Amino acid sequence: MPDERRRARNCPGCGGKEVLRGNRIDGWAITVPARQGQVRGMRLAPFSDVCLDCGMVTLYVRIAEAK
Repeated sequence: MPDERRRARNCPGCGGKEVLRGNRIDGWAITVPARQGQVRGMRLAPFSDVCLDCGMVTLYVRIAEAK
């Protein structure tokens, strides 16, 4: 992953600080609804984080990539 500048994450499940930043998940897409004035929404590939303390996997989408 190029030049990662995200802040450190805590696990939303257990509060653990051992969160491994994951990669883009190919083959999946999250649809972000259209904003007012846009014709259609966006389909973005999610990323994943994995908590090494409890094993929880968290999916998220980086909206900034679509701008």
